[in-house]
Amino acid sequence: MAGGSVHRSRPSKKNPKGRWAAYWRDSLNVQHSKSFDFKHEAQRFLDELVVERNGGMDHDPKSARITVAELGARWRTAGTRGGKPFKPATLRGYDSVLKTHVLPTFGRAYIGSVTRDDVEDWIVGLMAHGLKPSTVRNCCFVLRSMYRYALHPSRRWTRANPCHGVMLPQATTDEVRPLRPSDIAALADAVGDRYRVLVYFTGYTGLRAGEVGGLRVRHVDFLRNEVVVEDQVQWVKGGYVITTPKSSRSRRTIGVPGFVMEMLLAHLADRGNDPDAFIFCAYAQGRIDVGIPVPHQPMRHTSFLSRHFRRAVKAAGLPAATKFHHLRHTCSAMLLEAGTPVYEVSRHLGHSETRITEALYGHIYDTSRQRLAAALEAAYAGQAAAKVACVNDASISKGIS
Repeated sequence: MAGGSVHRSRPSKKNPKGRWAAYWRDSLNVQHSKSFDFKHEAQRFLDELVVERNGGMDHDPKSARITVAELGARWRTAGTRGGKPFKPATLRGYDSVLKTHVLPTFGRAYIGSVTRDDVEDWIVGLMAHGLKPSTVRNCCFVLRSMYRYALHPSRRWTRANPCHGVMLPQATTDEVRPLRPSDIAALADAVGDRYRVLVYFTGYTGLRAGEVGGLRVRHVDFLRNEVVVEDQVQWVKGGYVITTPKSSRSRRTIGVPGFVMEMLLAHLADRGNDPDAFIFCAYAQGRIDVGIPVPHQPMRHTSFLSRHFRRAVKAAGLPAATKFHHLRHTCSAMLLEAGTPVYEVSRHLGHSETRITEALYGHIYDTSRQRLAAALEAAYAGQAAAKVACVNDASISKGIS
């Protein structure tokens, strides 16, 4: 008998909300089912069947000899998170965590032998080696995800997730220090004519680097001054891939300032009417940079940073720690300082949740709240003055009569 699965049945007149059905197969591969009012009841029934099948054990004893390294390989091959396949950049990050932090400690251990104390000691060791809290949390996330894969009802390779309930260091977020509009102008002048529009466009739209790289001519609406964000570029070994943006809310349509659209129109003069041409494309390279655009090849972001952006930062007199992502921060700051509601800024940036925007830009939002409070106080003062004026007018009228 396999681990089985739980599904919700269709609503009916007898059960308007529907019921939960547990499905499983016996040793002869014959499927059975049983209905329950609640999902947790159906899942508990399946769990009890698994225990009964394994002679009182709540996991498959045949899988007790799987090592953490073998589990990591199977989890990576499955390559899904929430039913969606890993993006190339995500998979590259997980591979790095596995190779550098997880497998050196747990690789040869059997999955059932790793305890919560082992994981806590591992976390202490990572912190002692100087890893940031956010990096430590990411390492634990990878290990926890691997065990979740092992504990799926269809597998049940181990008894419990040793990462469950482990205390993790609190991740700290450095206060974002955005640039000023004058800094964007200085940076655009310093980076040169080829990438001048790129700096202005990113600074006044707030798109991520991958989203900027994935923009094509068909994504731009010059009549409405809008850009559709539906693709991003990720570079892998041997080339690049076009994938979806970071989250579902990252697929969006944003407004673009008119002056930026005018720059963009002039920038695209050599693209013709090709809708598939990349807006910020690569340029033909050789021993000598000939500067000929290659419309169907996206710009390699890392090359742009090393050859042009970092030099422009120095030439513009900006702090050496200035990154390309600061342009996105600057757009956010300008919107918040103008009094734009946080929810609208979050949608513009493509954040999966509004709380991410608040966490990153709370210090900027604080000043915005003060202006909102001042505006409310001014409104109250205005109505109070109008009330006094009304009383005075009534007194004058009464005196005349």
